[in-house]
Amino acid sequence: MHLDDCAWARELASGHVDGELSEVEELQLERHIAGCPDCRRYLAELEAATGLIREAALVEPADRIVMPRRSRGRAWVLSAGAAAAVVVAAVAGGLRLEPAAGPSPNAKSDAAVLRAEYAEQKRVRLLLAHAASPEQPQHAAPAGVANAV
Repeated sequence: MHLDDCAWARELASGHVDGELSEVEELQLERHIAGCPDCRRYLAELEAATGLIREAALVEPADRIVMPRRSRGRAWVLSAGAAAAVVVAAVAGGLRLEPAAGPSPNAKSDAAVLRAEYAEQKRVRLLLAHAASPEQPQHAAPAGVANAV
């Protein structure tokens, strides 16, 4: 097996465990796992660890968790300053925007990486939202969070 194939399969393994893969991705992962004992072992360990985490009892934290809030005013000033700097650089440098020559040769692997990163960010946001929400009982996670670990 090529190391890039194994890296790709291990990225998909998390989506597989969470039931987030398309049918095509599931079939591709199954085909790779069938021929790669290292990735087959990795997937089995990931499924076992995920199962233990999902079965663990929820523990109420001793202290209330409060997420800090950012000041919108400061963020707006920074965004406006960054936009102005881009405009100045474009005008001063004679920036020419041209369409790309074509898709990246790694477009499929890039897309898989982006999907995996997006899924992880989504899980983290759901977990953080659940942790910061005092309205919900501590023993029940919001929809979609129970399978997010």
